Amino acid sequence: PQSLIEIASGFKVAEGEADEVPAEVAGPALTVTEALLPRMPAGNQPDLAGYEAVFPTTMLQREMFAISMVDPKPWLLYQFLDLSHVSCTASQLHEAISLLVSAKRNLRTVFSLVNVQNNPTAVEDVDNAFDLIKNGGFVQAILKPDVIRVAISQEDDIEEPEMFWRKDVNKAWSFARPLWRVAFLSKPRLLAWTLHHAVVDEWIGRNISRDLHAVLTAVLQRDSCQQGWPRALTDACEDASKPSIEQWVIAHYGTLGLDGSPTPVIQDRMR
Repeated sequence: PQSLIEIASGFKVAEGEADEVPAEVAGPALTVTEALLPRMPAGNQPDLAGYEAVFPTTMLQREMFAISMVDPKPWLLYQFLDLSHVSCTASQLHEAISLLVSAKRNLRTVFSLVNVQNNPTAVEDVDNAFDLIKNGGFVQAILKPDVIRVAISQEDDIEEPEMFWRKDVNKAWSFARPLWRVAFLSKPRLLAWTLHHAVVDEWIGRNISRDLHAVLTAVLQRDSCQQGWPRALTDACEDASKPSIEQWVIAHYGTLGLDGSPTPVIQDRMR
């Protein structure tokens, strides 16, 4: 088994870069993020200062994402949250979702290639997708909270989840963009999440629903001047930030951007 820093160190450098750094000028060992960040696309948005952490993807993540750029349908997860009994404004809902996204690293995760000037804007066919899957210079990066801009689209004519699915399901995914989108169906008052399976599974999806409900409830308590709202809002945001499925990654790689420890992955995770 290899650590993340060993995997990152094995990525090919861009043409014209030195293959090795002389030992006398190498200095302290680089973290995974420090090793990969300079290799992010120069034409990328946001700029490099907007990234909290960068680390390698798994083969399964590469497969999910690359194939979804050709055909988005196979790797989507939908959630419809009933807000018909929740008296909240669009502004309150936007604030709650923004706080949730800031707290959850997987909702701030994007995919990117390294050692390229720009990420590809599209994948033409399955052969191109498999070329990306085999590409070892395929990373995931966590955007800093202040870089994320939450946009909630509003659907005033769609009343049924299936109608929304038909309209949404073929929308393309892009490199360097968050792997989710959210819409508000105004007539039934449904909040519709579209989530990419590369960063969210069904278990995490349930946590997203639970945590959003807690954050939104705390925002409503604050705006109605209920006692105890500061603690409720703090607790809701802290709970939302806790890892829900990647506990073993945190345990073995550290919590500071998953790049603080070179401890190898435990053996049974590599089988």
